[in-house]
Amino acid sequence: MTEETNVNQPQDNSTEEITQDNTTNTTQESVQKTQPKKATAKTNTGAKTTQRKKRVKPDLNELVACRSVVDGGLTYKSKKSGTRVRWDNFGDEEYLEVGELVTMRSSDKKFLYEPWIIVEDDQGDVIEFLGLKKMYEDMIGIDEIENLFKKSPKKISELLKKTPSGIKETVASKARKAIENGDLYDLRVIGVLEKELGVQLKIFLDEDNE
Repeated sequence: MTEETNVNQPQDNSTEEITQDNTTNTTQESVQKTQPKKATAKTNTGAKTTQRKKRVKPDLNELVACRSVVDGGLTYKSKKSGTRVRWDNFGDEEYLEVGELVTMRSSDKKFLYEPWIIVEDDQGDVIEFLGLKKMYEDMIGIDEIENLFKKSPKKISELLKKTPSGIKETVASKARKAIENGDLYDLRVIGVLEKELGVQLKIFLDEDNE
């Protein structure tokens, strides 16, 4: 019987080895399940991607019309080329090269951003290239300035709230002249203009109109 016991011992060891292997495999599988999966890059062809639209660089030698929005004379002298341009009256039109407008943007940006002049570009490439598109979309147009005082006080207020300071100065100057000439006498309109422009206009009224 002792010999039979000795013969059976290897079978027991074999069983232990199988049990250890199974335990090891089970442990490895458990570790694999608990470990976070590595993120894999997936290409979603249906997803929308937002890309910033690049500004198209126009021909720097192209001539574009520029209209004055200053109520009076306006002179520009290029610090780079020495070019001198003169607008004598509001609405006057002169032509400048795109390259000169780029110089203006760097050295005399008030001409473009107050603004004192409006770039008239039918295609819109130059306006977008100079970064003027958003401002032009919001502000009152040149033609509207002439007829602004005929609008309702509410509409005047809405338009002027979006108007940059350079245009407001022009509106204030034209309002004063219109009051002095007797063309503007509606106290409601004058009151809105004073509020939105931050100027005193009633002082230019004749005593008979107050």
